[in-house]
Amino acid sequence: MHLEWKNKVRQDLCRTCNTEKFAEKYLKLGSRTPALNPYPNIEVLLGMLRSDEARLYEKKDAALHALIAAAQGLEPGRFCATNLLLLGMWPGLDHLFYKLARLENHLPDLFAEIYWSFLEEIASFRLAKRDKIAANLRWNTEGRVRKVVRCEARRSELDRAVGFIESDLDRIMPQKPHHRGFEIRRITDAIPPRDLRRCAKRAFESSRRNELSAPEAELLARKLRELSKRGLLTAAEAELLIEHGLKGKQFAEIGESAGATAGAMRVRYHRAKAKVRPFLESSGRL
Repeated sequence: MHLEWKNKVRQDLCRTCNTEKFAEKYLKLGSRTPALNPYPNIEVLLGMLRSDEARLYEKKDAALHALIAAAQGLEPGRFCATNLLLLGMWPGLDHLFYKLARLENHLPDLFAEIYWSFLEEIASFRLAKRDKIAANLRWNTEGRVRKVVRCEARRSELDRAVGFIESDLDRIMPQKPHHRGFEIRRITDAIPPRDLRRCAKRAFESSRRNELSAPEAELLARKLRELSKRGLLTAAEAELLIEHGLKGKQFAEIGESAGATAGAMRVRYHRAKAKVRPFLESSGRL
């Protein structure tokens, strides 16, 4: 579907730029813009913009700078300049689409996002920049798209990590089940991203610990204490593995009672886990 939309957009752009009315607008734009004077028509301008010849880079930068300035200005030149920028940079946008194709799992309408990100980049491009404009447009557009992909991936992770029990939702939310998603999204949007990531991490760690049933956790705790009695583990290390690995206590909380920092407790935990791993391969994991 995205390929059909991409081809349709390009066809519409070409159809628009091939009209006499658009050609007249380009002539008016060229008469007011010295950097476009050497190009008597649209075909010559697009041919220069799409050329890979090194000797044309300065001319290409000058023409792109002039078009961006016109696109950021007022009509009548704004529409004409934007369309010419899209057509002139189309090979770069097409290359960017195939470069980011693997991200379609997170962003199904990938080319639409590239298209709108490019238009946003044109609108906010700093005109003080006068060299390597084509490369900067591609890099900045890619950066915008990747930022959107990261946000979508984070939302997906949160949706997978945070679970709700229907009976609990019935008590705290008056909305019908199919309307609750909007309320949940409104609540999560108000929470700072850092706190959301912390909640998602804790929920994921909790789900991993919950893979062990209560009897299995009790058996594992007993085996850890047995290893301690045999001298393979100190009593403090065994309790640390039980408190954090099985009960889910945070390192900071355990460190307060032990008189140590959370970082020190984390180091001790991983060292203790490395000691007992050969003996617990078939008994579960911490």
